[in-house]
Amino acid sequence: MDMKMLKGMSLDDLLNVDYTGLTEPEVAYVEKRLINAVNRRVKKLKEAGLISHTRLSAKEKKGLSTYKAPKGGVRTTRGGKTVRINIRNKRIKSANKAREVLSKKTSRVSGVTAQEERYRQVISDKLGKDVKLDKRRLKRVNKLMKKAEELYGLGNDNKKFSGSPIVLQTIVDIVKSRKYIRNEDAEEIIQEAIDRGYKSAQDLMKTFLDIDEDNESDDIDFLTENDLYGIF
Repeated sequence: MDMKMLKGMSLDDLLNVDYTGLTEPEVAYVEKRLINAVNRRVKKLKEAGLISHTRLSAKEKKGLSTYKAPKGGVRTTRGGKTVRINIRNKRIKSANKAREVLSKKTSRVSGVTAQEERYRQVISDKLGKDVKLDKRRLKRVNKLMKKAEELYGLGNDNKKFSGSPIVLQTIVDIVKSRKYIRNEDAEEIIQEAIDRGYKSAQDLMKTFLDIDEDNESDDIDFLTENDLYGIF
């Protein structure tokens, strides 16, 4: 493969190109094309006001940069030794990071829009016909979902826990409640769902609402992992 062939490739082709046999300048070209594609998508997301709605990391939301090789291709260690850098491998690593971002559905405006539409539909279905999913309720659901991530711990390996059926069902119940539940009480209920499960969270919510348990129905239409597929 040569530079002329690479320049004739589409972005989809470059996403699947094999780096084996490519020279450092050729890898640099692929890296630059992929990085530019990422940054164009990030720009469009920002212009559409959707950047905060993506599943991109904080660093990815700022865009990516191509690898900046040190002068002469060498660097000095703390011990004073001069080490030669494998610039080709560094560029491959950078290109692979861009590939990773481009593979995410929410790196595109269309992907975010489709995700949000499905999200609204799932929440709307669970709220039921008697409860309209207006902007105010949807905003509160989103706010409580972010709080759930904070409560569970963003550094935890299971970063998708806040999007689990148990937690989202609990949040839907809070928003659906006929009596307003204060934010601080809502956080306690969500924490209870995370720590001890749905039933325990329901019991805690009843104490805040002062609800007679005998009048409560046990016939609850639970969310499933399938409901959330493609959203989180």
